Amino acid sequence: GTWAVQPTPNPSGAMTGQFYGVACPTASLCVAVGAYEDSGLNSHAFAETWNGSSWSLAAVPLPAGSLSSYLTGVGCASVAACTAVGRYTNNAGDHLTLAERWDGAAWTFQSTPVPSGATFATFEGVSCPTSAACTAAGEYSPGSTELTLIEHWDGSTWAIQSSPNISGATTNIVFSVACASTAACVAVGYSRVSGPATTLGLVWNGSVWTLTATPVPNGPNDLLEAVTCVSATACTAVGEDNVGGAPADLVARWNGAQWSVQPTPSPSNHSYLEGVWCSSATVCTGVGAYINSGGTYVTFAISGPSWVIEQTPNPASTNTDILRGVSCVSAKACFAVGNSDSVTLVEHWNGTAWATQPTLNPSGAQNSSLLGVSCTSTTACMAAGYDTNSSGVAVTLAEAWNGAGWALQVTPNHSGAQNSALASVSCTSATACTAVGGYDNSGGTLVTLAEVWDGSSWTIQTTPNPSGATKSFLEGVSCLSTNLCRAVGYYFDSGGNQLTLAEVWNGSTWAIQATPNPNGGTFVALNSVACTAATSCTAVGQYNSAGNSVNLAESWDGSSWMIQSVPNAAGSTFSTLAGVSCTSATACTAVGWATAGSTQTVAESWNGKKWSIQPTPILSGATGSFLDAVSCASAKTCTAVGYYNDGSGHDLTLGER
Repeated sequence: GTWAVQPTPNPSGAMTGQFYGVACPTASLCVAVGAYEDSGLNSHAFAETWNGSSWSLAAVPLPAGSLSSYLTGVGCASVAACTAVGRYTNNAGDHLTLAERWDGAAWTFQSTPVPSGATFATFEGVSCPTSAACTAAGEYSPGSTELTLIEHWDGSTWAIQSSPNISGATTNIVFSVACASTAACVAVGYSRVSGPATTLGLVWNGSVWTLTATPVPNGPNDLLEAVTCVSATACTAVGEDNVGGAPADLVARWNGAQWSVQPTPSPSNHSYLEGVWCSSATVCTGVGAYINSGGTYVTFAISGPSWVIEQTPNPASTNTDILRGVSCVSAKACFAVGNSDSVTLVEHWNGTAWATQPTLNPSGAQNSSLLGVSCTSTTACMAAGYDTNSSGVAVTLAEAWNGAGWALQVTPNHSGAQNSALASVSCTSATACTAVGGYDNSGGTLVTLAEVWDGSSWTIQTTPNPSGATKSFLEGVSCLSTNLCRAVGYYFDSGGNQLTLAEVWNGSTWAIQATPNPNGGTFVALNSVACTAATSCTAVGQYNSAGNSVNLAESWDGSSWMIQSVPNAAGSTFSTLAGVSCTSATACTAVGWATAGSTQTVAESWNGKKWSIQPTPILSGATGSFLDAVSCASAKTCTAVGYYNDGSGHDLTLGER
């Protein structure tokens, strides 16, 4: 047979969406589950069913007060007995386990217990060997560690089963579980004692879960993503195996007593498997993705991920092409903005390639640049920045995209302002945007600036400045609605100390929020902020410590800002995080650059517990590379933009994905 793409519907208002799990009890019934994001970047669980000829959406009821939700796995014992699992976020900001039951006609919410003291608990996968027996697996966190979580449904209630963890490991995560019967289950994932991850396997014998020795073929950083069992002595798990610093697909077989690695073909030096199905002990199909020779992730299947540089265009005959901001409405639609020498620059990503879009520049402008962009759909974007007019004075600049072209908008400037700039913009709809920055007032002092777009015109909003401040500037803004925005930046106090600055908009006024500064740190600044809920924001920047510039990250939990521990590139003397994007409270990506001999791009990821450095590629021939902004369409799909020096005195655009 052959593989063929099937059309699937998308929930109303969905900006992005993805399936995380699928189960097919018969050829004419499949159930797929996942999550989608609305225009406010809020995640919602959804489910679809296949009737043998087409896919259709099915309503999924959620707990009262649910702020966000995901369904990550599904298991079916029959056409009228399916269970989907995942997690949801309650009003207190806690991440709790979620289970839903399908009876052949509708979904019903099921109550699941949460381990004592856990504020984070999630199911990653589920298996149902009978219509009255399901086992769900995932992880929970009672503090600084992540522990395995396994629960069983007996046909009426869910109960936690005791599950072991690797001794000394700070991370223990189960991604998938498969039960050949109520007395034979296998669960797989990964653990981390210190440093790289290693594969994790657990086995259920009907009364107790035990750890099994799992294969680590080439390590480090091996993990198992999915498992399926046709019997208690025939299970197959798939994932990825680190070979020479690059992931390759991994297949391991369980014979009831031990695991063994199976030889597999890898289509490239960056490939991985995320799903597997077996019709017998020896006939299986694994599916995943790899990076082809063109640098594009493509699907693949076998029978029996990482950052990649994207080619971005550079206008002809220029010395400076820089991308400063990016906004993605999906994995196949991103808009990046910046400047090409002294004129505005916009590039668009269509899922395959980047292309330059024509933009306008104000009449008589000597220098124009777009510093930030926010898109709520493929036909509604707002970009903001500045231009230097014929008198040599910098003034605010905004351009709007309507799906057909970019158009200049009239933006106000404070009376007597000597120089003005908008550094960042955030839109919750095509008719609601907020841009922030700063301007030099009539006395020559740099002060904060905010402007709001109501669909017809821009209006200046009054913004406060810290008492005694000699300079104040807002670098980033993130809005959840027209009544809730948070902006970050920096200010200089009367003693000449540069300190963090945060302000909040409540629908009527801007107010300063107290923000911490690192002990002993100088020249502290927050460059970017991303909010996914009223109780969840992340801001990034840098500060000077003992003569070196180091990364800074702070989080908002609904009541206060707190400094987060964030690593720096080994040997770096200068490091900064310039942009951040979050798809949930437990999924953020920050980008910037670090100097350790030469200057190279930096990316870090937040998993809800800690920041980790992600490897980013080095562009051949570049003498310096910088990432200024990032936008994530999902937890696993991010686009970062900036520029690099080609060694000949030219700055050229750079995109990484």
